[in-house]
Amino acid sequence: MQGLQSSPLVNSVQNWFNGLPICTKSVFVLISGIYLFQLVTGYDNIYGVCLSPYETVVHYEVYRLLTSVLVHGGLLHVTFNMLAFVPMACSLERLVGTVQFTYLLLLMTVLAGLVFTATSFLLFFSHVLPAAMRQCAIGFSGVIFGLIVVDNAQSASSHRSIFGLFTVPAAYYPWALLLFWQLLMPSVSFIGHLAGVLVGAAWVGGYLRPLALSRPATVWLEGWAGLSSCVRLPSFMMMPGATLPFTTHDTRSGAGGSSSSGAGGDGGGSSSRTPTFGPNLANLGKLLRGGGGAGASGADGDGASGGGGGGGTDAEAGGGRGAGGGAGGASVFQGTGRVLGGTGGMVVGTPAVPPSAAAALAAEARMGGPAGGSAGGGSNSGGRGGAGADKLHR
Repeated sequence: MQGLQSSPLVNSVQNWFNGLPICTKSVFVLISGIYLFQLVTGYDNIYGVCLSPYETVVHYEVYRLLTSVLVHGGLLHVTFNMLAFVPMACSLERLVGTVQFTYLLLLMTVLAGLVFTATSFLLFFSHVLPAAMRQCAIGFSGVIFGLIVVDNAQSASSHRSIFGLFTVPAAYYPWALLLFWQLLMPSVSFIGHLAGVLVGAAWVGGYLRPLALSRPATVWLEGWAGLSSCVRLPSFMMMPGATLPFTTHDTRSGAGGSSSSGAGGDGGGSSSRTPTFGPNLANLGKLLRGGGGAGASGADGDGASGGGGGGGTDAEAGGGRGAGGGAGGASVFQGTGRVLGGTGGMVVGTPAVPPSAAAALAAEARMGGPAGGSAGGGSNSGGRGGAGADKLHR
């Protein structure tokens, strides 16, 4: 037993797992645990939990919006979806904080499901795809595609790689990945993936701004007594003082600007992440050796795909993550156009922190660290319906 505990592989896995931010770790454990429950109990009633537009609307089974993303159709499906999710989620959670990232996941889960359902009914009533209303989709891939759009917006790269095979302009990367994967695996749920991309694009474009969790609400939650036990954990990421939850990258100009890593004032530098996209499953070893430092990409016959990348730097997640304000600097956060600390694009200071959250925010200095890698592609899987018209999507 002692030899097993001292195994380099076991130690690598333990170090990798312990290094995950708390929300990323929780989602990983929850989805993996549900799949293990499926294996142990032999649960195969996929149609009872999948996202069926007909059952969701006609029978008011709205719980399917949540249950469908937690259940997967096979080992490869859940494995590659998690390989795609974990490195990307590590990066984003460290960038925006645990509270904002958790809210973003929940929002994308619900909205992607609603877009999927609405699109299916539209295709049904327009007679373009009569069977669309009866399709049944499962898997975390719709949310993953939404996160891919958000993660891609953080990159300052002009081009992105599609599984190491070819490159496309960064602005078209999520759409190219969506089409490429559909050509590679025609059985996957194109509507499910498209719904995720559309929600991600709406978030980055600022159209979902009214639904965003405000900074005061985030600070209040971080100082809430009910979350105090979580906030004290090293894996809990505080909201960075100089970024917004949907930051793409900070474009600052002038000598008086400041970097968002907390080194204020002099450098006039900019903060951006330049994630790379792993070409194959060989990167799995890197994923195990570092907490989100590298990812993996791959595809499986059940319609799951994964991707990841490492080596991206993230000044937003650096030690301290302070908000140094320069006299002549302007901070416009692309993606939503929302500006921190005032109007007109000027950073006029960090918002006041309520005393109840002061202790929690003081822990930011020890929470910093290099961010993880970039995104990969997932896919939806589907369960088989009881009726002949029901369509299986993976």
